[in-house]
Amino acid sequence: MKIYGIPGWACENNYFDFLSDANTFDWHFYSEGKPNPDEYISNISEEFIFICYSMGSLYIPQAINNEYCKGIISLSGFLNFCGDGKLSTVLKSRISEMQAELKSRLIKTVSDFNIRAGSSTIKKELFPEYVNLNRGLNRLKDHETDTYECKLPLLLLRGKKDTILHPKVAIQLEREFPNAEAHCINDAAHDLANSTEAVDHIRYFIDELS
Repeated sequence: MKIYGIPGWACENNYFDFLSDANTFDWHFYSEGKPNPDEYISNISEEFIFICYSMGSLYIPQAINNEYCKGIISLSGFLNFCGDGKLSTVLKSRISEMQAELKSRLIKTVSDFNIRAGSSTIKKELFPEYVNLNRGLNRLKDHETDTYECKLPLLLLRGKKDTILHPKVAIQLEREFPNAEAHCINDAAHDLANSTEAVDHIRYFIDELS
């Protein structure tokens, strides 16, 4: 079974390297002239499992609508980062603050974010342009949530020590897809790529579908 994945904001392209056969989409899709991730997922024409991390989970609807998709794996995922009601105002304000920080001190802002997420720091020479990261934050702020019907097998993983996602936002996928297999990893933060328990769940899920 082929694996196609979209990583999160400010991730390097090797994010899904713990799966040796994963086709990872370049998150620099925020750049002008780069392929659109919606089209990337929609145009896959072979059976596949879609894996996404964090912001990459915004593309779950495209995977659901692709007839070749046989299952979905979401790590620290959400359908709308800003949530609903009062929470939306709070998180949109935080994103605006982060955009201001990004403009004045790009490297420190991304490095601090990755530390909070439990990720390794991106090498300085691999940092994208500011405008790419800023567009990514705009997508978070402006994304609207719809209701989705999904009969595909889903695996939803999140870390109990996640300080990036508000708890109410972190469980929204579980509310939207109540039949999904969901696990909260006790000792994990936002980034689950280095969690042995999370990777074991992922590999078992893939083996079951292959």
